[in-house]
Amino acid sequence: LTLNQFLFNLAPPVMVIFVVVLAYILATNRNQFKPINTNIIKLFTVNLLLEKIRYDFLNIKIDRTLMKKGIFFLAIAILLFMTQTITTDRS
Repeated sequence: LTLNQFLFNLAPPVMVIFVVVLAYILATNRNQFKPINTNIIKLFTVNLLLEKIRYDFLNIKIDRTLMKKGIFFLAIAILLFMTQTITTDRS
């Protein structure tokens, strides 16, 4: 079983399970997803939290060379998985 066959055979059940779990979460926590525009304290708290998160993430320094190396080797790994039938030794 190659990776492509595995992903192709697994995609339909995963999609169905994802939709069922998402519907369950939405149904059981319906009151958590209501807008908070009526409660000014909750609105202010959420806004303050978002500003803190934005400030924290803007101050992070990204090592671009490490990120490029990681993306390069991830692409190689994905490419090798996708071409597994071509690159394997059948002897």
